[in-house]
Amino acid sequence: MKKKLLYSLGIIGILSTFFFFLLPLTIVNADPLPKVWVCKYAGIPGENEFLKPGKQPIVVSSNATVGTYFNDAHGRSYVLDLQTDANTDSDNSYIGGKRCPNEDAPIPDEHLSIDKTGEPICVEGGVDVLYTIDILNDGNSKITVYSVTDTLDAKIDCSQVREITQGGVCLDGKIIWGEFTLDMSENGISTYKVFVTDANYDTYTNQVSAIYGKDELEAYDSLKMELYCEIEEPTYCEETIDGDTVWSAWVVDQNDDTQKMRTGTISLWDAEDNTYSCGTRTLTEYQPIEDEGDVLGESDEKGEVLGTSIVSADTAGGSNPIINIIEYLLIISTGISFIFLGKRKLQLK
Repeated sequence: MKKKLLYSLGIIGILSTFFFFLLPLTIVNADPLPKVWVCKYAGIPGENEFLKPGKQPIVVSSNATVGTYFNDAHGRSYVLDLQTDANTDSDNSYIGGKRCPNEDAPIPDEHLSIDKTGEPICVEGGVDVLYTIDILNDGNSKITVYSVTDTLDAKIDCSQVREITQGGVCLDGKIIWGEFTLDMSENGISTYKVFVTDANYDTYTNQVSAIYGKDELEAYDSLKMELYCEIEEPTYCEETIDGDTVWSAWVVDQNDDTQKMRTGTISLWDAEDNTYSCGTRTLTEYQPIEDEGDVLGESDEKGEVLGTSIVSADTAGGSNPIINIIEYLLIISTGISFIFLGKRKLQLK
């Protein structure tokens, strides 16, 4: 019984070893995938599909059926024919009688135009610039735009950017928009704002690029814009207020020696901003010469007015008769008073 069991196990081991070595041989000897001629297409089937430029058809290994379409990583393909010696030229090109379907379809013109404008808006402390990016599909087919990137000027960072539309985000000095599609003649418009302080007005350069189409083409547009804000200059001295007045000394009027005159210089200041000087204005005052002690001009030997002085009676032209009479009357009245007082005392005794 024991011998029969060992015998059976030996048979099983031999058979297992045989099938183990036979299996790889079976895989190696399996028939390879057939070589077929395929036509490669791009675009959207039923809309704008077209035969890719270049060598068509090409040879690939595929088990797809002749006369059918299949998809791979590079788009849609059509199985035109099996490869044979009869339909293959020496340069490995197709010389059979079949033609790729829709081979005369026009190749679509995938083209974008990008326009970027900036409008400065004056605000307190600086300027807000409203940037507008207008992407136009001016080709003849629908276009998938994979991304749009606006590279900001080095003088601007993301902290100055706000109100980005169409889902854009600002990272590391770039505003990035994700994938979207545009029909023919359709616009894709995005906007955002940048705030620049009045101390940093300068020329700012921005570059926009769009990656679109199967070949990931790029379109560029640059905008150089001088940021400015027309600040209205204040108007000074429309209204003024008087400041201090500096007067000259009194002098005899050269045109009328019965009066004296002096000039004053008045400082003028802006009525709104009293630290802003608006110049000066001059005025002149006149007064009559009333008595001999009035302030007159000092004269030299020729009688020319030199300055100011007090004029005495001697220099004013001699004695006055009326004054003399008054002096005599005062003397007489004084004498009479003394006589009256003397008589009064004698009567009291």
